[in-house]
Amino acid sequence: MAYFITLQSEIYVPSQQASNDKFFVELGLTDCALLEACASKNAALITVDVKLYIEASRRGIEAINFNHLRDPML
Repeated sequence: MAYFITLQSEIYVPSQQASNDKFFVELGLTDCALLEACASKNAALITVDVKLYIEASRRGIEAINFNHLRDPML
């Protein structure tokens, strides 16, 4: 696992930048930073947070709501 981590790059979104998002009050700092990070790297977002999923989709960010992948029979 540690080797896999060394192959990845980290994206840093300053809090000041994330807090300038117009949905900051509704979504919070972490979600706004995730939206910025995904948009800047054209990365997909996987979440169970429906508000975050909807906003990401609205912005054209590829988003997957993990709840849609769950087996309804479990």
